Amino acid sequence: DRAVSQAWISAEHLNQSTTTDFYTTTQYVSPASGSTTISAHDSSQSDNAFSFQNKTAEPLFAFKLTPESGNATITELVINISKSEDVASSDFSNITLYRDHDNDGAYDATDEQIGGAGVMTISGETGDITFTTDFLSTTTENYLVIADWNAPVNGSVLRLDLFTDGITAIDADGAVAVYGSLRHAQHTRSNKGGGGGSAAQVGGAPPDGREVVTGGTNEGGELIGDDVDFKWPTAQSGSWTTGANAYDQVDGTYATAATAVTNNFTDHSFVVPGSNTIEGVEVKLEISGTTAAGDIDVELSWDGGTTWTTAKTTPTLTTTDTVVSLGGPADTWGHAWTVSEFSNANFAVRLTGGPSSNTVQVDAMQVKVYHQAGGGGAGGGGGI
Repeated sequence: DRAVSQAWISAEHLNQSTTTDFYTTTQYVSPASGSTTISAHDSSQSDNAFSFQNKTAEPLFAFKLTPESGNATITELVINISKSEDVASSDFSNITLYRDHDNDGAYDATDEQIGGAGVMTISGETGDITFTTDFLSTTTENYLVIADWNAPVNGSVLRLDLFTDGITAIDADGAVAVYGSLRHAQHTRSNKGGGGGSAAQVGGAPPDGREVVTGGTNEGGELIGDDVDFKWPTAQSGSWTTGANAYDQVDGTYATAATAVTNNFTDHSFVVPGSNTIEGVEVKLEISGTTAAGDIDVELSWDGGTTWTTAKTTPTLTTTDTVVSLGGPADTWGHAWTVSEFSNANFAVRLTGGPSSNTVQVDAMQVKVYHQAGGGGAGGGGGI
């Protein structure tokens, strides 16, 4: 009869079966066309990274993807926040996804940004980090989720998981099934210490950023950090005093302006693939004033200084070095950029001093270009 006939359907045609004997019926379901497996990163899970310091470009989560049946396009990736305490999404910025090409579990120059900007949402004690920009998975690769964040308070907890239903993938024939599992990452700050995804330090130490140091004339200031995706200018011209001090990478030596004069900074040596789309530009400055007053205007040029974007203005200066960022991953400063406009001949940053009966000071400056490979291609992008 019909029930018996259904029971004889070959198991290879079923993507789920609970058949236990000859008379059990099983519903036929069309299988997914391919499969991808999630598993532990080769260097284990990201270590606990919460401490008393702000962090820049720090690994939050690590995992591996293996496309089992050909290429797969990942159309959405959702990292689950299964527990959060004394943590707010506003504490985090620049959440990005990278291919960890050297498989060391640490963020460095060999890594490749993909997946666009991640969006963190937290409601109560749970939430998500969602990436919605397509990227192509063609071979087994390790991945890192990287972010900047403000120093958490004691007792803060952030636990992250990636489940199979957190990955939406397709191939040329349709939906791709996702299998596998991996250990969660947990970041905690506690006077008693806290656990991470693993007991040992993963890879080398990440770049320090925004830690409190003593340096220069403005003691107790912040450092701009050495994120590999932020590029230093190497040439300057204009009316600021000792303009080259803005990029000499020596703490406490300043480019200064005591009047409303301008200075151009160029030759950042960006490397952006010609087929990529420019999504945003970020300028990071380590700045102060001889008194707590004044500000600095920042403009960008794409044609060697002939034309400039509308200026962005820093917050009011303080008497200690402070790191501020203008622009970001989705901020094009009102201009539709092309890759060629980031050549040394075309791209420039202009600073205009805005002193208020004082002298404005720039200890360091860097620029990051956010770019993304088009469509569902081979991922890519980044800030270099």
